[in-house]
Parts: sequence; structure tokens; C-alpha cells
Amino acid sequence: MSAEVVVSMQGIGTRFGDMVVHRHIDLDLHRGERLGLLGGSGSGKTVLMREMLGLQRPTSGHVEVFGERIDSVPNSELQRLRNRCGVLFQQGALFSDLTVFDNIALPLREFSDLPESIIKELVWMKIETVGLDAEDALLKPAELSGGMIKRTALARALALEPELLFLDEPTSGLDPVSSERFVDLLQSLHRDLGFSMVMITHDLHTLRDLCDTVAVLADGELVARGTLNEVRAHDHPFVRDLLRGHRAERVLDTGSTDHG
Repeated sequence: MSAEVVVSMQGIGTRFGDMVVHRHIDLDLHRGERLGLLGGSGSGKTVLMREMLGLQRPTSGHVEVFGERIDSVPNSELQRLRNRCGVLFQQGALFSDLTVFDNIALPLREFSDLPESIIKELVWMKIETVGLDAEDALLKPAELSGGMIKRTALARALALEPELLFLDEPTSGLDPVSSERFVDLLQSLHRDLGFSMVMITHDLHTLRDLCDTVAVLADGELVARGTLNEVRAHDHPFVRDLLRGHRAERVLDTGSTDHG
């Protein structure tokens, strides 16, 4: 893995009124790394992801993305940095009145100067890449299964060939077979494209199979960071309950941990 730092969060503090969400969090993501972000409800996982994207500013500290402090760049430059990122939202966040094809084409139409003929070629490539069929392209989100929604949302997230991919609970709502297929797809895409990745998940199978490293948020702080086995050794109560309970042992102490 390259030592190049893609995201650097330094001294991050976040509060909303009297509510403290984060206290002095330091977190780096390296190029090609796949980081799993864990934490209980209300621990600030999504807030931290939004701060990495520049969608929200921390109360204190600063964030660097691709070597640039995002609190000090003009909006036009911030958009350029965001165009190097892709985001897969928890429920897909597809536009209900757009077809699969047009949902995937949207970032290309909004943020590139490519002619429509090239955009169409790229969209068809993404449709094929994520394993959708050609006839799926004209369907609306209401006509899609859960797995098809995730694949469409992933194709849209990859439309601009991002170097950095954010995934918010990517397998939530999927049955076990669809979830396994989606994880296999992400494994294959990471091997082929080499993007860096930040993933929020509570799915221990997904965490085991997709992530190189794990970071755990609890009590407003980053209480553990390292490989999955290193993090499991921490004695923080949240880590112990989540990663060393009977269910966690059944999942994490069996099956492959090979990331290919």
C-alpha cells in the first residue's frame, strides 16, 4: 500500500449547540486503503464522512483531501476535489423520476464537458461494469430490486472515475445472497480500479471481507484504529461488545479474510 495520504483529519472537533459529537479526532486514509468506520447510533460516523467531503465543516481542526485543506479552497476548487470522489448513499438516493441510465449519466452531465455521445458510451460501460443488464437501463428506481438499486447507485458513484469512494451501509437492506454478490463486485472493482475507500457499516461479514483497516468511534473519540484483528484486541466496552461477542466470533473467526 502506498504511503500517500488521501484524507487527513487533524484535531477534528464537532459540536451542535451543547451536544459534542467529536473530540480531537486524528484520522488518515492512504491511497488504495479500504477503511471501515464503526460506531454506535449517534457516534458521528456520517458526520465525519460529510466533513471528509467538505459538505460540513468541523467546529475545530481541519481536513485535507488530496493534500489540500478543504476549509481554505474556493468553492470551485472544492467542487473539483469532490469530483475526484464518489458517494454511495445508504438507500441509494436515486432520483425517482429518472431512469437507471439517466441516474448514472447525471454526474457526467453536471460536472463534465463531455459530449452526449461520449457520456452515453461511458454510462453503458458503467452499467456493464456493475453487472446490470442493458434492458435495466430504462427502468425507474421503483421498478428495481434492492440489489439493482445498489448497483445503479454504485455505477453513478463511479461515473467520474473517482479516486476515493465513500460507502454508507452499502449492503443494508440486501438479502444474504445479494449482499455477498455486492461485496464480490466491490472486491473486483477495487482490484481493477485501485480507489481508496471509506465505508460505514454494521455488517460484520462486509467488514471482514472488504476492509483492510478499521476505525471505531465511541464516546466522541476515535477509540481504536488498525487491522480488524488489532482493533478486536482493544478493551474498550463498545469494541468488546461489537467485535468480541458470540455473534462476532461466529462471523469473524470463520471464513476468509483474504482481500485478494
